[in-house]
Amino acid sequence: MSPEEAFLRHRTEQGMTETTLTATRHWLAELADFCRAEELAGWQDLTPAHLQRFHRRLLWRPGKSGRLYAANSVMQGLWAVRTFLRWAHGQGYLLEDPTRELLLTRPAQPARSLLTGQQFDSLRLLLDRSTPLGRRDAALFELLGQLTVPEVLGRDLADVLPGGRLRLPTGQVLLLEDRATQALGAYLQRGRPALATGPEEKALFLSSQGRRLGPERVTQLLLHLGRRAGLEQRLGPRRLLQSVRALADAFQRPRLPF
Repeated sequence: MSPEEAFLRHRTEQGMTETTLTATRHWLAELADFCRAEELAGWQDLTPAHLQRFHRRLLWRPGKSGRLYAANSVMQGLWAVRTFLRWAHGQGYLLEDPTRELLLTRPAQPARSLLTGQQFDSLRLLLDRSTPLGRRDAALFELLGQLTVPEVLGRDLADVLPGGRLRLPTGQVLLLEDRATQALGAYLQRGRPALATGPEEKALFLSSQGRRLGPERVTQLLLHLGRRAGLEQRLGPRRLLQSVRALADAFQRPRLPF
């Protein structure tokens, strides 16, 4: 097994996704191509000066699409190559670490496009709370202002505690905000019973077929809701959560000991 494949296996064991593995293979191939262009025997002969030239090559040499790499892509490539070479040095494939002078900085990120309080009010008005599915969607909307999608959809009925509290996967208990408490209560009383097909399903949020709701439905719900409200930005779970936290200045969620 080559060092490159051993590295990829190591990263797989660490939990790297297939998408990231594919990208890493691409950047290692770029490095190999650079070594050939520099007439090096391989990446084992790289020096800090070579890596500086590799950086410039990524900045100014078009990729397979014929376009220059974006700044984020260049940084991704350098991070992948640096991680590999440092791993190779630690495993004894390299006597010296050629990345010792390679300083990486993350490119400036664009300002986040967050929702305003007025936009939140408009979104809430569009939620139909007169039907079981509408009550479910209203409860989802409010909970996604405090929790991530996996945290919300992974909850069971038993996780709903008295006093507007919700047990989390960690065993901690989240004190829900008033809007979320009211919306969840309406769903439990006049929404979920109409969706449930039997007592065997323990999931808190159910689909129209009475099964545990999937993340795709949440994405569709927010996307459709944002379009109806005329939002310029794409409404997704992350933007919703970030907007609520920014508006409430609530980066620390109020939690009670289990």
